Amino acid sequence: MFTSFSTSNGKVTEWTIGSKDEDLDRLQIGDLLEFNGGQLYNHWAVFVGNDSIVHLFNTNGDYFSRKGNGKIVLEKIIYYIQTSSGKHTANSSSKSKLKWRINNGLDGTYQPLPAEDIKKTAIEHIGDGQYSLITYNCEHFANDCRYGREYSRQVNQVAGIVGGSLGGSLMVGSLLMSGGKTEDEN
Repeated sequence: MFTSFSTSNGKVTEWTIGSKDEDLDRLQIGDLLEFNGGQLYNHWAVFVGNDSIVHLFNTNGDYFSRKGNGKIVLEKIIYYIQTSSGKHTANSSSKSKLKWRINNGLDGTYQPLPAEDIKKTAIEHIGDGQYSLITYNCEHFANDCRYGREYSRQVNQVAGIVGGSLGGSLMVGSLLMSGGKTEDEN
């Protein structure tokens, strides 16, 4: 059974494992679903009703070109939860460990589109084939459907960590090169 909580940004439920009917019954058209199978990143999909999701996944291992190396598909959520085994995720052992939750956490930041518009947008993209881990991944697609914005918190978090580490390294390096003196002391 879902335990949901509101963040300052919107509704996010607790993680659940498997496909219990009572959990699936709480889904609303346009909800974003986040799946965690134990890999480095989470997979995202859009719930479109009739126990179905639409999602983007990489088809050929080229994670950066965004040239025909992805596919947007419609499938039953139960099928995805029970059979996700490397076809859509990086970890082939995710079948028994796949956790999922509703994550509309950006609702306080961006205005969600009406549910039927979210569904229509997702379904219109079925069969499209562009994927880039950095510029257009499954989370970008899901947020584009719900908010009309291609956005990925996962990419931004990694960029912040890398950027922060790089910035910190540059600052330490410049201090070492200056003998530890600041500009005012030189």
